[in-house]
Amino acid sequence: MSSIEKLSEQLRIGSYEYLRHWTLKRTWDIFWPVFFVIFILIIALLTHGWMTEKTVQKRTHQLRRSLVNQRLAERKAQKRAERIEFLEKRSLVGQLSSIVAHELNTPPCCHSKYYLYASQQDRFCT
Repeated sequence: MSSIEKLSEQLRIGSYEYLRHWTLKRTWDIFWPVFFVIFILIIALLTHGWMTEKTVQKRTHQLRRSLVNQRLAERKAQKRAERIEFLEKRSLVGQLSSIVAHELNTPPCCHSKYYLYASQQDRFCT
């Protein structure tokens, strides 16, 4: 290649004037690998977005289900705690009733004998 042809190619004149004009075919012929990479990247991004959306929907569904189960468990625990509290109160009332009934059914003479016995024991122990 002569120096005139090199200069013509650099200046894009003469037989190299077509280099000044960009056509769609010329752009495709030169940059098709870049277009291909961009296309693959767009497909990858769309696929990633779709998969991420599916995963988010799945996890959201699992979290909602878990939250419902947790609330049900909390309600059951609350009801059981209330039931236990009720039974404890009922048991306390039963114990108090038993004590009062026992004291009412014990004759007063038993008390005096108990106190007499206890006072004698105190005399002998001291």
